[in-house]
Amino acid sequence: MYLIILLLLLLWPFPLGHAQEPEPQIPTVEPFAIAVNSLSQGGDSANCDSTTVTGNVAASANSLIIAAVTTEVGTGTAAIPSLTSTGLTWVLIDSQVCSVTTGLQMLSLFRAMSSSATSSTVALTLGATQANCTWSFVEFTGVDTSGTNGSGAIVQTNKGSSAGGSTTYTIPALTTITTGNI
Repeated sequence: MYLIILLLLLLWPFPLGHAQEPEPQIPTVEPFAIAVNSLSQGGDSANCDSTTVTGNVAASANSLIIAAVTTEVGTGTAAIPSLTSTGLTWVLIDSQVCSVTTGLQMLSLFRAMSSSATSSTVALTLGATQANCTWSFVEFTGVDTSGTNGSGAIVQTNKGSSAGGSTTYTIPALTTITTGNI
């Protein structure tokens, strides 16, 4: 009998009188694989009317679309446009005024999130005729789709400008970018 008790004590997986605690489980997170795809670009170097329509922009489901739009005037203030299209709600991320040799230029960045595949032209409403305007649409897939209209996919924004005609400017990152965010 003593032999059986001794064997039980030696083979018992945890100390007597204490419950065995489970080993901690480390959760696994699937990494996001962010891919970038240029959708459309164009412009008008003569005159951009108060409403200018771009070419077709075809976006994949669950993708973040970033639109970069520049407007230029000889004098006065370059316009910050508003964007409209079927199936997407465009939100202004930020804009920056730049001085160029021919006047003033405004760079405006917009975001939208497509919940399903969509294909549409985009109307740029400028408010007044601009001397020049350009646009570019880029799609990011594999991003965080939380939030509204792409807000979950964008962790930070930061901007700056260079003085005196310099062609370079370094903008430091505000925070570390994590998986699924740009």
